[in-house]
Amino acid sequence: MRISKIALENYRQFRKLGIEFPKGTSGDLHIFVAHNGTAKTNIINAINWCLYGDEPYLSGDSQRLPVLNQQVMREIGDTGQADVIVEVYAVVDKDEQIMFERKSTYVWNNKSAPMRHGTTSRVLVSDTKGNTQVLIDDEASNYVARSIPLGIREFFFFDGARLDNYFKHTTAENISSAVLKISQIDSLNKVSDRLTEVRREIEKEISKGNPAIEKARKEYIDVQNKLEELKNRVVKEKEQVEIAENKIRTCEDDLKSCPNAEKLEDNRKVLKSRKVTNKEQYDKLMSRKCELLFEYGRIIPLVPALLKTDEIIKAKHVAGEIPPVADVSLLDNILATNKCEICKRSLDSNSREEITKLRQLILMSSTIGKELVQIEGIVTITLDRANRFSRDIEDISGLISNVEKELIQIQTDIDSLDSQLEGQNIERIKDIAEERRKFEKIRDDKNRLIGRFNKEIEDKQDELKDKEKAWDRETKKEQALKSLVDERDACFRIANVLNKCRDTILIDTRNRIRMKTKEILFSLLWKKHTFTDVLIEDDYRIRVLNELRYDCLGSLSSGERELLALSFTLALHDISGFDSSILIDNPVIWLDPEHKSNFSNALARVSKNKQVILLFHTDEYTPAISAILDSESATRRRIKLAAQEKEVVLEVL
Repeated sequence: MRISKIALENYRQFRKLGIEFPKGTSGDLHIFVAHNGTAKTNIINAINWCLYGDEPYLSGDSQRLPVLNQQVMREIGDTGQADVIVEVYAVVDKDEQIMFERKSTYVWNNKSAPMRHGTTSRVLVSDTKGNTQVLIDDEASNYVARSIPLGIREFFFFDGARLDNYFKHTTAENISSAVLKISQIDSLNKVSDRLTEVRREIEKEISKGNPAIEKARKEYIDVQNKLEELKNRVVKEKEQVEIAENKIRTCEDDLKSCPNAEKLEDNRKVLKSRKVTNKEQYDKLMSRKCELLFEYGRIIPLVPALLKTDEIIKAKHVAGEIPPVADVSLLDNILATNKCEICKRSLDSNSREEITKLRQLILMSSTIGKELVQIEGIVTITLDRANRFSRDIEDISGLISNVEKELIQIQTDIDSLDSQLEGQNIERIKDIAEERRKFEKIRDDKNRLIGRFNKEIEDKQDELKDKEKAWDRETKKEQALKSLVDERDACFRIANVLNKCRDTILIDTRNRIRMKTKEILFSLLWKKHTFTDVLIEDDYRIRVLNELRYDCLGSLSSGERELLALSFTLALHDISGFDSSILIDNPVIWLDPEHKSNFSNALARVSKNKQVILLFHTDEYTPAISAILDSESATRRRIKLAAQEKEVVLEVL
């Protein structure tokens, strides 16, 4: 969506003004320059008011004033009525024209303050054939919600401070939600949710009049609700972790701006990374030692008995008391044929009895010998294992001791750095360092809680499967319910297919946004070799890696942070197909001179393929910025207050 015109009537300082945005020959860049208090930011507020009915960038003083232009109120007098109208004209794909309009009527009498009498909104959609569709109020709001949802406006309306702190205030959850909305993936969620509702209605119908089925269903639903509760708690705890990490990054940024703190901060970050690695190694070694102790704990108590058994068996070997394994097949054949194989005589009863006794004696001695040999092998192996106990425990204890010493040294070094930070007699540094430790503890505590919840989730998922099987068994006992069961199962299968499709699309979309963000960022960056990669994790946390593969998002300069935010936004627009304008108020106000020039060059390049509307403070629009942007701009205007200072006029630059 590209904005082609804004029309304002009686909106705050704008008495009656139309602002057109024609494309230029070299790009689609539009510049406004103004002093504070001249309604510069209210251009963005007017667009938001027209689309959503609110003004997110309103100053504290303006919040106490009505939307109605004050000069109009003076001219009408003690009794009167006036309309506030804002219209936003836009062009979308295939040259479809859209006009968004919001109108509020104000009425006052007897010198009372103006009261808003009512507000209406309209959307006019015109196609290339001249057909126009008119949508009013709820229909208009629904159209806006479908085409440019409120939840995604932060991805095309910016102010300089917000752009600088984009990844501190924009949570991963918000980014994930915006990806769903902008790319229309949330439509699959809505269909899946509706299928779940239908399935649950069918399940209630199945359970009617059957206590066993109803009991199984309630048990399943109870476990399912507990599982969802755990998942929601994990989401909330992750949000708290992200808030803590953003606070930590803010503290680190503040510390870097303090005297002698930057080098200490870099050293501390390396030590913290080493501490995490060593702690993981320590936990693995301790786990292995516990496994060895458990294993040997079953063997060591048996050693005296095993040694005695081994001694007895060896003595019997020496004494020749362990008979060899004998073959009784000859005796079996004699008994079977009732004839001696040697003398060829038939057996009488006494001979048969003697041969039978001999056979039993041979079998008994062979069995005993065989079992003693088997026992001897097991005893030997177990004793060998027991003999390795001291060596194995000594080896792993040595490794654990070494890692413990390293951890102690690392923590000592970290404490020393913290002490140096606090020992500079700068109260601010001390407070910041203390605040960072506080949020590091919060983050670590929350991560441990998340780990516990994830384990509970795994257990609940297993329990849920068992409850589902029990419920399914009870349901299938009732043949009369077969058609309802088939409908329920069909809903379940379709929902699963939709969820798999959604997950596949989400993963693909996230990967494509990551690659596009990296491509755009690296094409705009003025540091070409400092950074090597951009990562977007499964939970949509953004990571920027340096040449050592460390995450350095928290150490980016203001200009680099703004450029990353811009790159991510452009990638999100490009991959999702949601090609909207970008409006930035005070785009370079927080940057140093070098970064101001670099960022201005980046914005000029972006405007070649996308509408970019920039609102500069007069002091912000320096000759250096002007030299970069003037030749690239399609329009340049100065916003000025009229003589009575209650409305503004535009002056072409």
